[in-house]
Amino acid sequence: MPASHAVTAWSGLVHIAWASGTDARRTVLDRLLHDAGSPGETVTHECPRCGSADHGPLRTSSGTTVLSLSHAGDLTAGAIARADAAASVGIDIEADRGAAPLTELAALFAPREPPTLREWTMIEAVVKADGRGLRIAPADIRFEGSLARIAGRSPIEVAEIEAPSGYVISVAIDPVRPSRRGRGSDR
Repeated sequence: MPASHAVTAWSGLVHIAWASGTDARRTVLDRLLHDAGSPGETVTHECPRCGSADHGPLRTSSGTTVLSLSHAGDLTAGAIARADAAASVGIDIEADRGAAPLTELAALFAPREPPTLREWTMIEAVVKADGRGLRIAPADIRFEGSLARIAGRSPIEVAEIEAPSGYVISVAIDPVRPSRRGRGSDR
């Protein structure tokens, strides 16, 4: 696996990067900010519920970009988009365990079949892009092709992304719609 790598999805709208090693988080953030034309910008966590700086969605000091990070072992993956094109993004990476249903998640989805690892990474990316995280019941997310639907909100786009061997990555984007332009990233 390369020490770091970057790919672009959605025709240049979202940039994805991953890195492994002891400083993977910093490497990924630096690469994403560089790709977005914002090198050196400050990135912080800000929990909308409790105000903690230890968890919650990532924010950039300028507010001109939206981003998300995920970790699996020593690998960190991240996604970034400009706030004038995306209200938010979400990314999830997991070590590949094959295509079998994740039976350990059966209680979350009963009476439906539990998701596969690929489906689970899509769910995790979507709940991050939504901004509420797992406060959304995973079973309430419905997929129609590349769209994820959650009751009471507009669809979120989701896709699988090229990943290093042995990993699965999904990314989700809540694109800015015409009625939301000019509001910036408010989630």
